[in-house]
Amino acid sequence: MDPQTDPISMWITGGGGLGGGALGGYLISRLMQQQNRPIVDNNDLNKGLERIADRLDHTNELLNQLLRSHARLEGLLERGDR
Repeated sequence: MDPQTDPISMWITGGGGLGGGALGGYLISRLMQQQNRPIVDNNDLNKGLERIADRLDHTNELLNQLLRSHARLEGLLERGDR
C-alpha cells in the first residue's frame, strides 16, 4: 500500500482531515500524560493568553492611528484637487 494513502498513517499524521489531526493530538496527549508531565500549566496558559490579548489591543490601537492618518491624508489630497 502506498504510504501516502495508508489510512493509519493518514489518521496519525493528520492527513485524514479534522479527525486525523484530532486522533494524532489525542495520542500525543496520552503519551505525555503517561510520562506524568502536564501538557500545559494553567498559569502559563493564562499568562500567554493575556500577552496575546495585550498585543492584539496594541495592534488595534496602531491600526486605528493608521486609519486616522490615512483619512487626514485623503482629506488633504482632496482639498489640493480643488
